Amino acid sequence: MYHKHITHKMERNEIINTNLRNHFDLMAKKHIAGPERGSHIAINIGNSKAHEMKKAEVCYDLLRLGATIITEGKLINGKRPDILRLDLITPVAYEIVKSETQKSLDAKKISYAGIDIVEVRV
Repeated sequence: MYHKHITHKMERNEIINTNLRNHFDLMAKKHIAGPERGSHIAINIGNSKAHEMKKAEVCYDLLRLGATIITEGKLINGKRPDILRLDLITPVAYEIVKSETQKSLDAKKISYAGIDIVEVRV
């Protein structure tokens, strides 16, 4: 579920910066967390408490692995994955799901072009 991270600092920073430039609306506010950035996790009160607690759990696990993540970051296409891991060559979106339909999940997969998706069940 949690992909292995890259350890060489320069290569890691290049990957993070490339992923930010290629996938994010750079003018939108970002909640970036990682070993060199602190632990800022955005909470969306529009979601259920169970959803947000699961998101916090996944963030905690990823940060313990040394990952660099963004929560509720706005992509160039306007979509907002729950969590996006930036320190991998192909970024990974972690979508917290409880009652989403397969049709909704399939639509996200299409709209997150160039980003792998991991579904995390509540």
